[in-house]
Amino acid sequence: MKEEQVKFPNIKGNYFQYDGRLYFPVGVNYLPSSSDCRMWSEWNIKEIEEDFSHMKKLGINTVRFFIFWNDFEPKPGEYDEECLRRLSELVEAARKYDFLLIPTFVGDVAGIKWVPSWAVGKSIYSEEMIQRLSGLFKRVIKDFRDAGQIFAWDITNEPSYWEEPKRSEDAVNWVEKLSRSIREADDGHLVTLGLDQHNVAGGPDEFNVTGRTLFEVEDVASHLDFISIHTYPLLLAPGEGALDFRGTYFPAYAIRFCQMGKPVLLEEFGLSSGTVAEEDVAKYYEVTMFTALINGAAGMLCWSWIDESRCDRSPYNRRLPMSRYGIIRVDGTEKPSASILRRFSRFIGRFSSITCEESRSAIVVPSNIYNYEVGKGVFNAFILAKMAGLNPAIIRAYDDFSSYRLLTLPFILCHRIDFFPKVMDYVGSGGVILCSLGPGYIPVKRMTDFLTEVLGVEVSPSFRYLKDREALIFKDDMPPLKKGLTIRYSRIKPLVYSPIIDVHGRVFAVNSSKEPALISNNFGEGVAITSSIPLEYLLSNEPRVYEKGDQTYKIYRYAADLAGIKRLIESSSPYVEIGMLRCDKILHVILVNHLNSEVSVELRLRRRLSLIEAEADGELHEQAAKFSVSLGPLEAKVFREAS
Repeated sequence: MKEEQVKFPNIKGNYFQYDGRLYFPVGVNYLPSSSDCRMWSEWNIKEIEEDFSHMKKLGINTVRFFIFWNDFEPKPGEYDEECLRRLSELVEAARKYDFLLIPTFVGDVAGIKWVPSWAVGKSIYSEEMIQRLSGLFKRVIKDFRDAGQIFAWDITNEPSYWEEPKRSEDAVNWVEKLSRSIREADDGHLVTLGLDQHNVAGGPDEFNVTGRTLFEVEDVASHLDFISIHTYPLLLAPGEGALDFRGTYFPAYAIRFCQMGKPVLLEEFGLSSGTVAEEDVAKYYEVTMFTALINGAAGMLCWSWIDESRCDRSPYNRRLPMSRYGIIRVDGTEKPSASILRRFSRFIGRFSSITCEESRSAIVVPSNIYNYEVGKGVFNAFILAKMAGLNPAIIRAYDDFSSYRLLTLPFILCHRIDFFPKVMDYVGSGGVILCSLGPGYIPVKRMTDFLTEVLGVEVSPSFRYLKDREALIFKDDMPPLKKGLTIRYSRIKPLVYSPIIDVHGRVFAVNSSKEPALISNNFGEGVAITSSIPLEYLLSNEPRVYEKGDQTYKIYRYAADLAGIKRLIESSSPYVEIGMLRCDKILHVILVNHLNSEVSVELRLRRRLSLIEAEADGELHEQAAKFSVSLGPLEAKVFREAS
């Protein structure tokens, strides 16, 4: 009798498939409560099976767990057979409960380096350590290359926390060689890498005092089958957190940032009930999971399954909040966040196909995007676009612009000089750009033709420092902004800008020094809108500026209207994100309130639709051109088109 071929997950477009249909990972990162990072030396398969049984009841289908290097290779080239046997038990338990697994080789977890004693002090980017890790991978994978329960092999967890490379070339070499080692041992399963928020944002912290990372997602993406990203919020204003308006958009931004023609797995997200109330953690799960879906995530795994009980020892004895990220309490009872995960799993599990709405606008990231301050400006451009009702992609200068009607270019002077002829062609062919000047490293005199012809401005060759308080004072209507309006900004950090000394286009607004500050210029068949001051960056440093009613997003709305971008459904509230997906070819509309307070919103439809709440026998809005919806703090609601 012919042996049945084992089926493995694969990729179709930007999503995963398994056994011929959509596979959308909904799951958890797993460490047993009683043993946490010492699970292999304090083995308890009974506890693991009890946890897996509980997970199954919540609708979880994917579990990420950790292969700790110190346990599996205690001496160079000598692999612990008992740990390998225990790994077989875990894989068999997953088969029993019908889970797929993401084994992750570590490395670093919870700020601790779980490496063998013989590897302490050696750079993971050295050829010696690459060879040792390759040997470990091949030995572990050897026993499981035919295992149907493996979803993907994860090279490691958060490499920048383990060790930040001294050169970007070191990161590329490391990922290329280790991914090749995995594929040499197993050419059937997918390969990924657990990148963290620094790999999309840079960021000055105790691990990275330079203000940027050298482990950049663009450089390593080609060696991975899909991108895995962790999204603990960065790029926030002082005093802000994950539950603030800006914080709730960081996961969506990180997902969009990583979209490079491959699926993006939201591999870690979460919030500790050791720092905020359990009910607030649940709100964060709701806003994160549904905004991630809107923005094209191919799956999502929360951190983590269960609270850790051993807070008397490392790593949790000094970092107690880290022990309280679970959706399950130590006593086995469910936190409110578990109900959100169950709800999401039930919703997404119905479908055999998903198609996201195509983006007709894009944000082009500058070449120095991993400078933390530049990253903050780009992140806020993303938020402003969302507030204006856009569905922006995040792209690079080398990408094709032709499918987008509107390009946003924050910090335009931070692009390389060879980028500007491409922008000139785009605008000349009928595209609309919205750009801000501000600091950059291209001398203005090298940009004269582009500035005068495309942007319609002449710029001073000398930079000037912005005032502590800056403003846009509107001298003309810029619908929906009215003549006479003033939008005020605060400068928290010293910042230079390029004053505009002459204008060939139309001046909509001046700054507090009465200099032209917001200009529109026709070029060829298109239009360029320019701000002399980096508005997005100024907003990035003011705490809770959007909750206070800032109106900068209306400039983006004007640009969208000029570009002829009209979405099927538009919201009256800048705080409510609208996502439109085709699930099994049926239109689904997802509303996400990013504000931590109740919002009432009027939805305006381009054509008459009958919409019904998709998750319950909700209210039917029959053949309406507009209707009103109330959303609670950080709440998401889903509607589908009724037949």
